[in-house]
Amino acid sequence: MKLSDHPISLANEQRVLACEIDRGTEALLTIIETGITPASFADPFCRRIHETVLGLHATGLPFALQDILECMKPSFTEASSLMDITRSPNESMIVLPRLCSELRSLECRRRTMVLTAKLSTAAKDDPEQMSGIIGELLATHADTAKAMSWSKICDAATAGAIDAINGKTDTTALVSWGWPQLDQGFEAMAKGELVVIAARPGVGKSSLARAVASAAAIRGQSVLFESLEVSAQQMVNGMATSLSGHSFKELPDLLPTHQQRFLQSITTLREAPMQVHQDRTMAGIIARTKATHAQAPLDVLVIDYLGLVADCEPAKGQTKAQAVGTVTKALKRLAMELQIVVICLSQINRQSVNEGNREPRLSDLRDSGDIEQDADRVCFIHMPDECPFTKRAQSHLDDVNERPRFGCALIQAKGRNSGTGFGAVWFNRRLARFEFE
Repeated sequence: MKLSDHPISLANEQRVLACEIDRGTEALLTIIETGITPASFADPFCRRIHETVLGLHATGLPFALQDILECMKPSFTEASSLMDITRSPNESMIVLPRLCSELRSLECRRRTMVLTAKLSTAAKDDPEQMSGIIGELLATHADTAKAMSWSKICDAATAGAIDAINGKTDTTALVSWGWPQLDQGFEAMAKGELVVIAARPGVGKSSLARAVASAAAIRGQSVLFESLEVSAQQMVNGMATSLSGHSFKELPDLLPTHQQRFLQSITTLREAPMQVHQDRTMAGIIARTKATHAQAPLDVLVIDYLGLVADCEPAKGQTKAQAVGTVTKALKRLAMELQIVVICLSQINRQSVNEGNREPRLSDLRDSGDIEQDADRVCFIHMPDECPFTKRAQSHLDDVNERPRFGCALIQAKGRNSGTGFGAVWFNRRLARFEFE
């Protein structure tokens, strides 16, 4: 599809630029706050002018016409075009927001046309990519993100400081672990954080993630769970088992009151704002998350687990560590961009087991050091040889009936804004849930 086939208004782009150059910083800040980026300009020369203005402003330099000409060093034809733009009638700051809104609308329509063409191609050649493209389409139409000026950021910080002085806490900006003990020991998770929960296989990573997710959803916080290891129905059965205290596997043999309690747990989950999907590529996960967030603000994204994300497999000329690092960086950017908590499960290597089943360390994270670097928090689940409660030997290989639960250590080994922490907890093997009593 040719550029000329797209919805474009060269006059609109030039009027925005004329105001930008004529009114200086005041106009530029308005343009930035309405979400205009270089990509908003379809005309390559207009885009280049705006990029030049942004570059000059970022370095503290003026961006009057002469400064732009000096920086761009345009050809004679381009220079004439630029001067024609600035000779247009001076734009009023009153109409600038409307001009920017029209520019964003045109950008959205162009993006829609591009994605629609991709969707048509994917339908014929690669159906697995369709869900990701559909998510991008939804996110494109609902994207209302605007940059905040420094003054607004400081105003928000001032309001937060005053609330702190008065003993008020903005609970909407926090996501609880689901247990008061963990919120006190580790501090509740804050929006914008990438939280990594890591452990050896079979120690309860998924159980802990499901518990955190279900507790948040039942409290009314919106949760998107990318369940890459088990089906959505298995996940619901696991959550209902944890909530009701009765195992799905034992349902036929339970008393009617206990069966009803299990069913009521599913009803409780059904009414909670939670979605479960199995997008296995980062493009699909990001698109799904943005689309969900655009429809209703999202609070938590859970990925179970990192090793099953397709992008963690290295491409040609790439190492495993680089591939995993690319994924964790993308997850951190997503958490910051949408201001949500991203919880990602990860495995640890066998080093801690080979060294006498010691407590895991950050260096034990499997595949890439970037996991430690990009995460705001890293929390380990460790099952020591000696129960932290009874001080007796224990093994997860013991018969469940003989040893229905074992003692675990929850270790927050990294907390960028919350510090480290430690908590002893029981893992109920029959119900696959953590208990503090």
